[in-house]
Amino acid sequence: MLFQTSLGIEIDEKSVSMAYLKDSFKGVRLAAHAIYFLDMDVPLKEKLETAAGFVKEFMEENRIVSTDIFIGISREPTILRIVEFPLAVKENLRETIRYEMEKYIPISVDDIFFDCQVLAEDKEQNLLKVLLIVVKKDALAPYLEFKDRLNVGMSGIETGSTAVVNYLFHYSDIAAKGTYVVIMSKDGSLELGLVKDGLLNYSRFKSEENNKSGEDNKNLCGLITDEVKALKDAAGYSDNGRIKAVYCGAVPGDKSGNEFVNGISSEAGIDMDFLKLEAAGIPSPDLVPAFGLALKGLRKVPMQVNLLPDKLRKRPGRAGYYVMLVLTVLVALSVLSWSGGLIMSHRLVLNRLNAEIRHVGAQMANIENIRKDSKEIEEKIDYLNALFCERISVLDVLKEFSIRIPESAWVRDIKISQNDVKLDGYAQSASELIPLLEASPLFKDAVFLSAITKGKDGKEKFRIGLSLNHDSPN
Repeated sequence: MLFQTSLGIEIDEKSVSMAYLKDSFKGVRLAAHAIYFLDMDVPLKEKLETAAGFVKEFMEENRIVSTDIFIGISREPTILRIVEFPLAVKENLRETIRYEMEKYIPISVDDIFFDCQVLAEDKEQNLLKVLLIVVKKDALAPYLEFKDRLNVGMSGIETGSTAVVNYLFHYSDIAAKGTYVVIMSKDGSLELGLVKDGLLNYSRFKSEENNKSGEDNKNLCGLITDEVKALKDAAGYSDNGRIKAVYCGAVPGDKSGNEFVNGISSEAGIDMDFLKLEAAGIPSPDLVPAFGLALKGLRKVPMQVNLLPDKLRKRPGRAGYYVMLVLTVLVALSVLSWSGGLIMSHRLVLNRLNAEIRHVGAQMANIENIRKDSKEIEEKIDYLNALFCERISVLDVLKEFSIRIPESAWVRDIKISQNDVKLDGYAQSASELIPLLEASPLFKDAVFLSAITKGKDGKEKFRIGLSLNHDSPN
C-alpha cells in the first residue's frame, strides 16, 4: 500500500464529506478534505447530481487523477441482521445466505444487494455468527448513477457506521478493549453500534423524522439514553452492567462537553468519552466516516463489508506493476554502471591497500613498547596476587565485585588486605548490597562499617567491610 492514495466520500441528507488520504513511510496522512452542504428539500437524485459536481471540483483542486474511491451511504436504507449458520457452510457462505435470504429479510433476493461478514466462530456449538447487511437495489441505484457521473472507477460502497468502526480500530485506544458502544449523531439522525473485537455486532438507527415526536426525543441525552438501553438489551447486557462508549458528533445546544458526557454516562449506565481526532489530524467529527472509508484503500481494516456489486468494482490498478518495472530498469542501469567502473574501482582499492600497508609498517615499530608495557602490568598483577594466599587472586576478587554489585551502584574506593576488603561508594539502595555480597562464595561476614547516609543526588553513601573466604573454590 506504500505511496498509494484513497478517497472517502460520505453522502447524507444534508452534506457530502470528503477525505483524501496518502500513504508514505511516515504513515497515513490526511492530504485534503472538504465538506459541502446539500439542499434538504430536493430529491436524492438531484442531491447526488450536485454532490457529483462537488466531488469533481474537489478532485480537480487537489489534482486527483487516479485513486481508490469508497462511498459511504446513510444507514437508513440498509437492513442489518445477525444470523447464525452451521460451521460447515463457511466455505459457501454467500450462496447459503442467498438461498435462505427470505428467512431473514422479507424481500425477494432478486431485489436486493447484500454483503456479509463472519463475526465469530463457535467450534464447541458448531455455529458461525454472521453480520448480514442488505440494501434494496432501487435504494442503491442513485448511488450507482452517481458513480457513472464521476466517470471514474469506484472500489466500494458501505454505510458510514462501518467506516467509523474501521477508523476507531486504527485511531482509538478503546478499540483494543474488547466491547464498546459507538454513538454517532449527525444532522438530526442518531446511530448506535455495539462493537466487539473490532467488528460491528449490533446497530440501531433513528432518523430525523423519528426524532421529532415524543418528549424524551427533544433532548439528545434522553434519546441516546433510551437507545443505549435498547441496544444493551438486544446484545444481552443487564441494565446495571456498565459498558464503555465513544461519541462521534457535536455537543448539542448550550451544554458543555463534560456536562453532556457525564449526563449520558450517568443515565445510560455507560462510561462515555468523545472520539479522539488528533491522532488522524481530522479537524471535525463530521469527517470521521469519510476518513474511515478512505482508510479501507490503504490499511487492513476489520469491517470488510462492500455493497457495491463485484462486477461494478474498480479493479486493482497496474500502477504498482509499472513502478516495479521502472525500478527494475533503474537497477539494471545501476548494475551496468557498476560493471563499467569495476576496473577503476580495483585500481583505487589497490592504491588504498598499499597505503594501509605503509601505515601498518609504521605501527609495527610500536610493538616493542607495547610488549614492555604488558610486562610491567603482569608484574603488578603478580605483586597483587602475592598479597593473598595461593587460592584467591586480586583478579578473582575484582571479577566477583563486578558480578555482584549492580549497575545502579558504584565503588569509589577498595582497600584489600590479606583477609579483609573494605568498600566505599554510592548506591541507589545500599541495604541491597549486603545480601548480594554474602551470596558470593569468595566473601563472608559482610557488614556496614558506618551508618548509611544520603547525598544531594539521592544516592546512599555506604562503607562495607567483609572477609575473604579462603576455603572457597576459585
